[in-house]
Amino acid sequence: MLKFNSGLLYLVITLLFSAAGASTKAADFDDLKSKLRFTGLVKLDVIYDTAASAGDRINYTAIPITHDQAKNEVRLHARETRLGISFQDHFNGHELKAYAEGDFFGGGSNSPSGSERIANATGFALRHAYIVYQGWLFGQTWSNFVDVKSFPETLDLSNATGQAFIRQGIVRYQYLSDSWMLSVAVENPDTDLLITEPVNESQHSVETSEPFFDITARASYRGPWGHVSGQTVLRTIDVSMGEVSHQQLAYGLGISGKLKLTSSDILRFHVSQGEGIGRYLQEASGATGIVFLSLAEPRYGHLKLLNTYGGYISYQRQLTPAIRANLSAGLLNIGLTEFRSLPSTDGYLRRLLSLHSNVIYEVFPRFEIGIEYALVNKRSLSGGTGQVRRWQFSALYRF
Repeated sequence: MLKFNSGLLYLVITLLFSAAGASTKAADFDDLKSKLRFTGLVKLDVIYDTAASAGDRINYTAIPITHDQAKNEVRLHARETRLGISFQDHFNGHELKAYAEGDFFGGGSNSPSGSERIANATGFALRHAYIVYQGWLFGQTWSNFVDVKSFPETLDLSNATGQAFIRQGIVRYQYLSDSWMLSVAVENPDTDLLITEPVNESQHSVETSEPFFDITARASYRGPWGHVSGQTVLRTIDVSMGEVSHQQLAYGLGISGKLKLTSSDILRFHVSQGEGIGRYLQEASGATGIVFLSLAEPRYGHLKLLNTYGGYISYQRQLTPAIRANLSAGLLNIGLTEFRSLPSTDGYLRRLLSLHSNVIYEVFPRFEIGIEYALVNKRSLSGGTGQVRRWQFSALYRF
């Protein structure tokens, strides 16, 4: 993170103030300089897929179930480039911080159609926008259910499968001591369900509502050896189908951590499980539960929450002061086995397995290059399979 010292922006601010008839003082801008910071990174990714193409980052759920012959495909992009700005000040003896950041994955895992033909234009997407004061956080950032420090280090932005990975609107209170971090939060709710055997809308339609916030809590213990964290989420799933309505309480539990085994070895891990945990596990988004709609089905109007679990383990070795290697394995399992009679079962994700192996070289401070091999296996409810085999080269500079 570097001090903000761009004269161009200050010139623009000066002109705006002058146009408004306001006086400006050098001392005011010197004070502004001391409180503003630019952050971010510039990253190029070179991707070579030797099986199914999986997008600019591996889109696990979209991996096709196919028996067609694999086709090689290459792609270069800079969409993970990030821009952020922070403001820090003190009020009543307490620090206030505001931060906003975005990247260029606004169009999802694939670039907009036709954008590669001329300018490779992509959408800018909000990642973080929040205010922190006296332990309170207001805005959008990582869910309180997410332990970012336990994330494996991969060149692929999607990281290992089975991870808790979600950013959303949140109000959080956090307590810190020498060894403990305790936090509770209310977060933006969103109902993500599988709907089966739909009937004519004139007969019945499914409507979801979010009458309550999602509630999360987390406790983390840290020391010179690393940290261990436990987290939980409670969700209300509210569904109505004509005159029939259902409301169920969903939950998720997780444990994660980062352990410094030696001065050169680090172990990162995470596992989560829940009834209706859904989108709080990245690739389980859309699989909180199943709604049965067919009038001919005895369970018509039934809402069934899915038992889902996922996790990863990652080992990092510092080979030299400038070179490190990472090996990460991830798993996601969605509890759909009792629903094998569903129609089009190839369209229902049951299990994902991922393996990432990379070597990263720090050329000089803040500039790194790396190469990675990723292998992903996908299994559908019907037993169909899909696979991604990806080589990736990345060059990254943080500022």
